[in-house]
Amino acid sequence: MKKQTHKPNLITLSMLISIGAVSGVIFTPAMPDIAHFFGVAFSKVQLSMSFFFLAYALGQLYSGPFCSRFGKKKTINMGLSVAFVGSLLCGISYYFDFSFLVISRFILALGAAMGYALTFLIVSENYSHEQSRKILPKAALGQMVLPFSSTVIGGYISQYLNWPEIFYFLCFYIILLMYLCRKFLKNIEEIARPQEKRHYNFSDYFVVLKFSHLSLFSLIVGIAVAMVFMFGTVAPFLAIHVMGLKNSHFGLMNLFLVGGNFFGMITASSISKYFKDLLVVIFGFGLIIIASFVMIFLFISKTMNPFALFIPTFFVFFANCLVWANAIPLALKGISQKAHASAMVAFINNFCATIGILFISAFDVTNPLLVPYMFLCGTAIQCVLFIFARKSLPQV
Repeated sequence: MKKQTHKPNLITLSMLISIGAVSGVIFTPAMPDIAHFFGVAFSKVQLSMSFFFLAYALGQLYSGPFCSRFGKKKTINMGLSVAFVGSLLCGISYYFDFSFLVISRFILALGAAMGYALTFLIVSENYSHEQSRKILPKAALGQMVLPFSSTVIGGYISQYLNWPEIFYFLCFYIILLMYLCRKFLKNIEEIARPQEKRHYNFSDYFVVLKFSHLSLFSLIVGIAVAMVFMFGTVAPFLAIHVMGLKNSHFGLMNLFLVGGNFFGMITASSISKYFKDLLVVIFGFGLIIIASFVMIFLFISKTMNPFALFIPTFFVFFANCLVWANAIPLALKGISQKAHASAMVAFINNFCATIGILFISAFDVTNPLLVPYMFLCGTAIQCVLFIFARKSLPQV
């Protein structure tokens, strides 16, 4: 099928793809304060992150059938409306208890989930595989930059106001995104592929799962996403309670991560016409391994300060972007059922993040070596998956 000449608005797509991640991490600088306010253990607050990403992963599965049945416009509007209600409930949980906050964040995640998968769908419908390698990193700058930028805002709000105001700010952010999407989506023509005119059911996910390269590359991306959010879960306790950072200063240190994501996505887009996608993924793995060993060396040599944590992580996040931006187009390569394939990729991504956060919560989050070991183990698994994934790619 010939691609559309209409090109998506990258600013709006950047905000759309990132709404779930922003919702997930904007409150992380306030996690110690929330634990103290409700009188719960740090591990319990960490566990609430797992419930958020479980809902976020499940929400991806609805996006495919909903999009095929109702169209992209209604699906996105519905998702953002649910996210707004969930964020508002998170704010008023101040007057209830911790369980109310967990349930509210579950609702928030279900609504915010729509943006991630539908961004893949819009890009894949408008661009060829090679064009997607260049365009997707640009659209995904929001996914890689906005969440950690939001932690800067969350850090200042929690320090100078109070943690519920973080969720009220998120409500404003969602309203702004709803306005931008309404303006943008009215110019998006709903694509009716001959093979996708009927209404799809959840059983159609089994069809796209027959493509083994989709599952394998999705798992590679999922581990990359998991490492980002596992770090986001561990870092507040490590930096604030072990290294003595203030909430606002912790937020500012996240600018290293913003920079790593920003330059990683820009680099991934720029080099797409010079290097093969598989080669870029391999380079990303190698850079993560090097940065992890540098971090181990710094911690073993008693260099226990925030820069020893955040500077190597800058390069890990940079490399993660190279992997993410090239593995997603590879996962969708040669599959005509884009709506369900995109939703399945997004589901696997965020299910991996959920498992990763559950896994990391079982360890001592005040041990700095946990971070580089986490990066190394994740990359080792990715390398094994990559060996099988490259052999299963369709020749198109």
